[in-house]
Order: sequence, then structure tokens, then C-alpha cells
Amino acid sequence: MTARFEIVVIGGGAVGASIQWHLARAGRTDTVLLEKHELTAGSTWHAAGNVPTFSNSWLGQRAGNYAWQVYSELAADPDDPITYRHTTAFWPGHTPERIDHFHHLVAIATGLGLDLEIVSPTEMEAMHPYWSDDGTVIAGLLDPYEGDIDPSGLTQSLARRSRAMGAEVRRHSRVVGIDRLAPGADARWRVHVDKAGETDAIDCDIVVNAAGFYGAEISAMAGIEVPLAVLEHQYLCLLYTS
Repeated sequence: MTARFEIVVIGGGAVGASIQWHLARAGRTDTVLLEKHELTAGSTWHAAGNVPTFSNSWLGQRAGNYAWQVYSELAADPDDPITYRHTTAFWPGHTPERIDHFHHLVAIATGLGLDLEIVSPTEMEAMHPYWSDDGTVIAGLLDPYEGDIDPSGLTQSLARRSRAMGAEVRRHSRVVGIDRLAPGADARWRVHVDKAGETDAIDCDIVVNAAGFYGAEISAMAGIEVPLAVLEHQYLCLLYTS
């Protein structure tokens, strides 16, 4: 059986759930999100959850500041709050080149009406009880908007909100193929989905690839080459005994 949606979002992590939620808020609720396992089962489940707002670009800083404002609103919702902490942060700079970079970031922020600030080592010591200047730090960048978030909780919350607005979320639905339909067809794409060993098809106008480190694999199904490389994180665990 072939289903029909306007938009198919592939990938049930924080990015895919956010895309579907933003579409729903814009009135585009004829969407389905496809996740091959459980929501957040990809890189989202072990994401650090840092929410920095500074960036090397004008667009990046706008996006970072939009994010923390949205997260603050979601965290304040008494019916479906997320775990988000607005903490602020500073970044020490040890070289003149790093300080030049900080001034570049402050200039971008100033143009956007945002508050990044250069602070001295003494000011940083006063802000953080566990940090002390060892004489190697020249100055620091203060980001008053930084915080941290639970990525898994955020994803689940966004998915619930999308469902409440009429969008659909399908778990354990692995995309196994994507075909471009002939001109004049009722839709532009056909997405083939394996669910419990049975394959169904979904016709749609738009396919959104939010598959994370499976993104290149999904793009290849549509005949598109994506220069995506997967990197493995290294973790160091320190054990202290008395």
C-alpha cells in the first residue's frame, strides 16, 4: 500500500524532530518522520548537549541565539517542559591570535545586538569558583547565553508537539530506497520503508534528509553524493579512589 504525505523527514534525532516541529508550527502538518529504530537512537542519545551561541558567522550567531530562546520557552512550558539550563560560559584565550578571534566574534555579536564580551583573567576567576588563572591566559570571551540541554528529552518533546499538531511519527521504519517519480505523477518522490520485514511505500513532494551519520547512505538512494565523513568520539574515564 502506498501512503501520501507532502513531506517525509528521514531521521528521528534532534535535527529531524526539530525540522518536523518547525514545519508544523508553520502550518505544514502533512508530514511523516521516519526513524529506523527508536527516536534519539542515533548520535542524539550521546550528544553532549552544549548550547553555545557564538559562531564565526552572522548566520551562525543568529541561529545560536534563536536556539537558546526556543529552549527557554520549551523549558518554561508547565505541560511539557524540557531539561534546559541557562548557565553562561567563558572561554579562555592563550594566544594573541585567539584574542583576535574573540574580537571578531564580539564584532559580529555587536552588529546583531547581542552581548558577547571580552573579560580579563581576574574577572573570570571571580565568576567561576573552580577556575584560577595560571598566568598563561591573556583574556576570555564571555557568552552570557550559553547553557546545556538534554538532547533526548528535547527530541521526545518536539515529537510529541508535532503529533499534537497533526504530524505523524513512525518508529522502527527503515528507509530502504528512494525513487524519483515520472513527471506528471501525483508526487515527486517515492520512499520505500521496511517495517517489521514488510515494505511499504510513501509518495511525497519533499524528502528531508536528517539521518545524521547515515545521511550519505540516504542521499545515495536518491542518486545524490554527499561529502559526509563519520568520526568516532574518544572518551576518557578517570576513576578516583580514596
